[in-house]
Amino acid sequence: MTATARENNESNIYARTLTPKGIKFSANRNGTRIATFFAAVRYAKREGTYDLMVTASGKALADIEPELENARPIRVYGVHEDLVANDGRRQRGVFRVIGLSRPKEDAATASTHQPCQGPHGAAA
Repeated sequence: MTATARENNESNIYARTLTPKGIKFSANRNGTRIATFFAAVRYAKREGTYDLMVTASGKALADIEPELENARPIRVYGVHEDLVANDGRRQRGVFRVIGLSRPKEDAATASTHQPCQGPHGAAA
């Protein structure tokens, strides 16, 4: 299978919470490790849940691997792509993980910075 639609994906990056099932590890011809699993997702305009094929490789796999376990939710971001089969198999949509989604800094830690002591704060 050959991945398509890798260009102009910056505007199509989505954050998703996925619950992996059936995690399989493999390697491509270059020796890069690849993880493939399925996750149940709901789409806003469709009823029910669907199994979404998810792949992660390279740096993305290194980021999520410590968190990657069957039936344990993981928050990631990535892009939706189509895998086109060369040997007569059908085309399939896949979610390619770019990295682990981490929460922003807490407002409490951001407010620990000391205020600037300019002339307005100096005592006369």
